[in-house]
Amino acid sequence: MLTVRDVDHSDQEALAGLAAACGQSGAVSAQDPAYVAAVADAGRFVVASDDRALVGFAGVVPRGEVAFLTDLFVLPSAQGRGAGSALLRAVWDGTSERATSASTNPVALTAYVRWGLVPAWPLLYLEVAGEPQPWPDEVTRSDRAPADLGWPVPSDDLLVLDVGRTAGAVLAHDARGAVVLRAEVEGPSDLELLLRAARATAGADGVARLQVPGAHQGLDAAMAAGAAVVDTDVWCATPGAIDLWDPRAVLPSPAFG
Repeated sequence: MLTVRDVDHSDQEALAGLAAACGQSGAVSAQDPAYVAAVADAGRFVVASDDRALVGFAGVVPRGEVAFLTDLFVLPSAQGRGAGSALLRAVWDGTSERATSASTNPVALTAYVRWGLVPAWPLLYLEVAGEPQPWPDEVTRSDRAPADLGWPVPSDDLLVLDVGRTAGAVLAHDARGAVVLRAEVEGPSDLELLLRAARATAGADGVARLQVPGAHQGLDAAMAAGAAVVDTDVWCATPGAIDLWDPRAVLPSPAFG
């Protein structure tokens, strides 16, 4: 029998294995206890289990009046048995405005559309080779906390940057290089500065990764710098949540918006 309940600390080992089986890895995934705790503390994180083991998980965090879906994953061998629908009911029942960065999986998109979400714009995952150089003079360490820029997961490996006069970003340095977790960069010049800083952080043997909405004003600058699209998501939202983030000025986190 399928049951859905709130995550517990004792679930972490099984949850990490489930996340890996669903192709999710790294710090921004259910393999990381800090990430799971951040979602659960800010909103709700639930797991689905059958009589034997965990088969799926979902998370939701509030963004103002919007219920933002951070995760929805079901073990491939358990798909088609109602686990996804049960998880969505657990985190979205009783909400009116909803949003998520959805995969392009037709089954997932169908589920979100049935919950009243509309596919609005693509979210492009970009990669570009690292480049050993100093940060641009216009990029400096910031006194702001990661949460000030919309990143609530605590970590000692984060860099919070001021970019130009008004822009800012949260970066993480990891085994692959550097990843922009979330940023507020309005125009092409700020995005170009951020990308240069990310490439410098990644170094000669790494790659810089970032996610850019298709409508962002700096997308052309990123592509001109040699970035390539390696994956895509779709921003989906109910009509009242479509404008939660300005895709021309924000590099949203797929996990937290």
